[in-house]
Amino acid sequence: MFLELCSGMLRNYLIAALRQFRMAPLYSVTNLLGLTVGSAAAILVFLFVRHELSYDRFHEQGNETYLLYWSSNFGNVSRAPVGTGPRMQAHIPEIEETLSVYRETNAYVALDNDLVQQGDVYLADPNFFTLLTYPLRSGNPRQVLAEPNSVVLTPETAEKYFGSADPIGESMVYRGSTVLTVTGIADPPPSNTHLPFKMVISLSTFVSEDTSPWTYQGYNYVRLVAGADLTSIEDRMNALEPIEAVGWAISGTTFGLFPIDRIHADAAFFVFSDSNLGSMLVIFSVIGVFLLLLASLNYVNLAVARAMQRGSEISMRRALGASRWQLGTQFLGEAAVVTGLSVLAGIVLAEVALPWFRAALNVGLDFRMTGPAGMGVPLLGLWVVLSLGAGVYPAVFMARRASAIRTGRRQSNPLLRRSLVVVQFAISIVLVAGTLLVGRQMSYIEHLDVGYERERLVGIRLQGHVADDAGVFRDRVAGVAGVASSSAAYGMPNEIMATMSQEDEGIPVQIHHLWVEAGYLDTVGLTLLEGRDFSGSPAVDTVSVIVNETAVRHFDLGDNPIGQETNGKTVIGVVKDFNTQSAHQPISPVLLMVDSPGTRGARSVVLRVSPGAKERVVEEVAAIWKGMEPGIPFTAIDAASSWMGQYQAESRLQSLTRIFSLLALFIASVGLFGLVSSTAEQRTKEIGIRKVLGASAFNLVALLAREFAGLLVIALVLAGPVAWWFGRDWLSAFAYQFDFGPGLVVIAAAGAGILALATVGIRAYIAASVNPVESLRSE
Repeated sequence: MFLELCSGMLRNYLIAALRQFRMAPLYSVTNLLGLTVGSAAAILVFLFVRHELSYDRFHEQGNETYLLYWSSNFGNVSRAPVGTGPRMQAHIPEIEETLSVYRETNAYVALDNDLVQQGDVYLADPNFFTLLTYPLRSGNPRQVLAEPNSVVLTPETAEKYFGSADPIGESMVYRGSTVLTVTGIADPPPSNTHLPFKMVISLSTFVSEDTSPWTYQGYNYVRLVAGADLTSIEDRMNALEPIEAVGWAISGTTFGLFPIDRIHADAAFFVFSDSNLGSMLVIFSVIGVFLLLLASLNYVNLAVARAMQRGSEISMRRALGASRWQLGTQFLGEAAVVTGLSVLAGIVLAEVALPWFRAALNVGLDFRMTGPAGMGVPLLGLWVVLSLGAGVYPAVFMARRASAIRTGRRQSNPLLRRSLVVVQFAISIVLVAGTLLVGRQMSYIEHLDVGYERERLVGIRLQGHVADDAGVFRDRVAGVAGVASSSAAYGMPNEIMATMSQEDEGIPVQIHHLWVEAGYLDTVGLTLLEGRDFSGSPAVDTVSVIVNETAVRHFDLGDNPIGQETNGKTVIGVVKDFNTQSAHQPISPVLLMVDSPGTRGARSVVLRVSPGAKERVVEEVAAIWKGMEPGIPFTAIDAASSWMGQYQAESRLQSLTRIFSLLALFIASVGLFGLVSSTAEQRTKEIGIRKVLGASAFNLVALLAREFAGLLVIALVLAGPVAWWFGRDWLSAFAYQFDFGPGLVVIAAAGAGILALATVGIRAYIAASVNPVESLRSE
C-alpha cells in the first residue's frame, strides 16, 4: 500500500513537471541548461578532487606504512640514503618492515641496436611488491627482486622491448653495460600513486654494503606494527646516536614519519617541492560548489518568479482540497524531477568533456557508476542536494503564500530575487577575476627577469666518456655555428650543486653552491657588478669565490666585499641577484666556485646560442656527442622550458579556471535571461500601453534593464573585497608576483557586466518589439 502511494505521488510529480515543460518551455529549458552545466562541472571537479585525495590508499597495509624523512633548520627532506630504514629497524622493534626505493633520473636501455631513454625507473629492495601492494601479472612478489640484476616491467614497457613475446627470463642491457633479467610483469600502477613505475630493478644490482650512503639517496618506507604509537617511535628515533642509527649525521637533524597516503596532497611539506596541490584542491572544490550554487539560485529565482503566473493552477488545487503541505511537496517533487533530468544530462555532458579534462589535468580519471570508486552514490547525493537546494524555498514560498498567489496580490519578495541575482554575478565576477589573476601571474613569471638569459641557454648533461673529457667536448661544441659561448659547470643557474642552511636572525636561510669555470658568467648572462671573473688559473680560482648581492647582505660583507673572506674563500666578484629556484622562493645567497682542476665538478656544458639557432645547434651538438659517446643517449635541456616546467600546477589551474569562469558566466546569464523573460511576461500589458503612448524600443529596453544594471553594480561592490582577499591569499605563495591592484577586479566586473547587460538587452528588445495589440490582448 505504501509503495503504491509513493509510486502514485512520483507519477503525479512527473506529470506536473512535464506539463510545466509544455506550458513554459523557455522557463524549463533555462532551468535545465543551468542545472545541467552546473551538474557536469561539479561531477568533473569531484572526480579530480577525489582522485587527488585517493593517492596510495589502495595498499593493503597503507595505514601502517610511512615515509621516513629527515629535517633540519631549512626544512623537511623526503629523501635519505637508502638503507636508513633498516638501521632504524635494528633499534626500534615497532618497525616491522622497511623498504628502500631509489628513482633513476637518467636511465637508458638498448633497443634494436640503439639506445632509448627510459623514464619512471626505480631501484628497490626485494619487498617492493609486498610492502607496497602493487599487483603482479607474472612472478612471485616475494622473489621477483630477490636477486641482483632482476627487473620487473609493466606490460607497456615489456611490449616496447620484447614485442608480443613472453619477456620472462629474457635479458636487456641497461645503461650500456648492466645485463638485467626480466623476472616479473606488474600491472600498470594506478594513476593515483606517487611511484608511477615502468621498470623496477633490484636495488642490490647497484648498492652493496660498501656503497657510500650518499651515492643513492632515495625513499625509505617503514611499516609499523598495528597500533604503534607514532610519537613515541619518532622520539626514540631521534634519541639514537645518528652515526649508529643511520650511518650518517648532519648537525641539527631530526627524523619523522609521514603517512604515505598524504605524500601527494601534502608534497609542499617537503623542502625543494613547489607543489601547492592542497590549495588547488580547495580552489577546485570552492569552484564546484560555486557552480552548483549558481545553478540552484537560477532555479529558485525563476521558480519564485514563475509562481505568480501559476495562480489559476494553485487556486484549482486549493479548491479541490489540497493542503499547504501537499502544495509544497508537489513543487518540491517538480524540483526533484527537473534536477534529476539535469543530473542525467550532466552525466552525459561530463562523459563528453572527460577526455579533454583528463588531457588538461594530465591525470587518469575514471568515470564508472559501480565499484569502490563508482559514481553511483555521489551522483545520488548530488541529486538530493540539488533537489533540496533548488526546491525547498520555492516549495515553502508557494505553500505559505498560496492565498496571495491565488488572489493575484503581489506577494513575491523582490528583495530576495534581486539578492539572488547579485549573489550570482558576484560569484561570477570572483571566478573571472581569479582567472585573470592566474593568467596575469603566469605571464609575469614567463617574462620575469631571472638574472640570466634563459631564452638562449641549452644545458647538455655529461656522462660516460664525454664527462671524462668535459673540456674537450666543450671546445668542440664551441665551434658549432650559432653557439655564442659555452662553459662547463655543474649546471645552469637554477641547478644547485649543494645547499646548506644558516640562521639569519632566527630564520633559516639556504646557501646555494654552484661549481663553474672561467667564462661561465658571460655564457649564462650573469651581470658582474664589481670585482672580476675567475681567471682560469686553478691555483688562484680554487681559493676564490664569486657571490651574489643577497650573499653580500647575508654574510655582512659591507660596502666593499671584494677581498673579504667567506666560507674559507676570498671574494673576487659580486654578481647581480639571479633566481636559482622558482618564483615561489625568494633569491638565496649563492656562492660560485671553481673546483680544481677546473672542470672536475662539471656535470653539464651550458651553451648560449644565437637567436633562432637553438634547434639546429642541438642537432649538431647531438652529432658531436654521438661521435664521442655512442653508448649513452644525448640529452639537452632548454632553460626556458625548464623554468616554466616548474609551474605545471599553476598552468592546470589557469586552464581550468578559464573554463569554469566561462561556465559560471553562462549559468548566470542563462538565469538572467530567464528572469528578464519572466519580468517581461508579467509586464506585457504595461509594455503594450507604453508603446501605444509613444515609447520607443530603446526606452522600453532601458526600462527593463535599469533594475538589473543597478544589481550588477552592487555585485561588483560585494565581489571586489572577496576577489581581493582570495587573490592576495593565492599570490602569497609566490615570492615574486605582479602588482595586483583593483583594476583587475574592475576588468572582471566589466566583462561580466557587458555580458549581463547584453543578455538583458537582447531579451528586453524582443519583448519591446512585440506588436502592442498582441500585448494588450494577453492574459
